[in-house]
Amino acid sequence: MHTRRITAGGLSAALSLLLLAGCSDEPDPTAQDYVDAATAAMLADGEDTGVEDEEDARCLAEGVVEAVTLERLVREDVSPREFAELDALVDLPFLLPEDAPERIETTIQECIDLDATLQEQVGSGMPIGDASCLTDAMDHDVVAGMLADALIHADEDRAAERFGASLLQGAPPDCIERLILDGLVGDGSLTPEQAACVAPALDDALAHRVFVTAAGGGTPSPEDQAAFEGALRGCLGG
Repeated sequence: MHTRRITAGGLSAALSLLLLAGCSDEPDPTAQDYVDAATAAMLADGEDTGVEDEEDARCLAEGVVEAVTLERLVREDVSPREFAELDALVDLPFLLPEDAPERIETTIQECIDLDATLQEQVGSGMPIGDASCLTDAMDHDVVAGMLADALIHADEDRAAERFGASLLQGAPPDCIERLILDGLVGDGSLTPEQAACVAPALDDALAHRVFVTAAGGGTPSPEDQAAFEGALRGCLGG
């Protein structure tokens, strides 16, 4: 029986191939790799995500990675870059753990100043000053759930709807009216004297609808817009 003779050169070449093959295997990403990538992405998109502080972003990224689990990310070959570029967690190629939404809600409450976030969110819809009388009445659990839902689903319409609903819960009518009038004074639309004139003529329910619609990014109905302008007209000399 003939056998092939293995030369020293052939053995050396085979060993080199084996060594190269072994060296080409990169180690699995660590949790820190995912956290670093997600933190950088959040800070780069800070204007859109609302997270501009590095400590807050890292805290949030750590909690989300823990909720999703490193094991699942590595097993499904999701790279840190791919994870950081996700529009929504539901876009991952696997189902999230059942407790992920609850864990992400807890993370948000631990990492994010919800009062400041609420003030900014409300203020982005219409010009107002101090919205603490409104935001203080909002349930932080509801707000954290809304933000977690936005992270998981990235559905802006759904998030706006939930935000509007949470504004409706426990919002004092006199607070709504004051915020609207303070905002109109703040942007120069009314003088303080005109605002004082408008206050008695402005219906609380109307003020509430106009405010919640605007804060949620919508436009008041033509009927509400006309009624609101009518309340202003008598004090503006129109």
